[in-house]
Amino acid sequence: MAAPSVQPVIDLMRKNRAVYEEFCRSLSEDELRRPVPPDNKWTVMDFVIHNLTFDDLTTLWAESVMAGNTNAPAGPDGQPFDVDAWNQERVEGWRGKSLDVVFAASVAERAKFEETLSRLTDEDMGQIVDFPGDNKRDPARVQFGLFLHGLARHDPIHVADMLKALPERADDPELKSWLDDRMVEWYQQAMAGEARRVKSKE
Repeated sequence: MAAPSVQPVIDLMRKNRAVYEEFCRSLSEDELRRPVPPDNKWTVMDFVIHNLTFDDLTTLWAESVMAGNTNAPAGPDGQPFDVDAWNQERVEGWRGKSLDVVFAASVAERAKFEETLSRLTDEDMGQIVDFPGDNKRDPARVQFGLFLHGLARHDPIHVADMLKALPERADDPELKSWLDDRMVEWYQQAMAGEARRVKSKE
């Protein structure tokens, strides 16, 4: 059993991933190909890929925090880590793979992430760490546990994005109930503004 402050994060991740997989597998090929407003740079499938190929990055961050490093991750050139460029590269690398292939590949990474989380202590969860920021959010100092509670909602957060391309599904009562979460709503509001920096890689 993980530390008392960690187990709820793992439990919520598992619950959300089950709902997420059911939703994604209900989508037709046409729906998966739809570009997602307002940028229309990623399709619905791109968002699926993003969610399912993100765990190795957060595993590394959790391991870093356990090692006593609370600094923001650095890029290979020593510059601040550009998560937007990393996300874009990851999505491009998995485009063309089927839903089955991407979900299957995500299982081992999710298991590794959960195992890493299970080794976090309550003290680790209380650490104040550097969040490097992204294209819409400024760098900040945040409590690692609070970051992880937000990350546990990564799946519904991006389903809310995907529904912008799937308006006919937006009124589904089960989906609406799942997405009725203050952190999901906060993220959508935070990402609705103008870009604050130019992405280093499109």
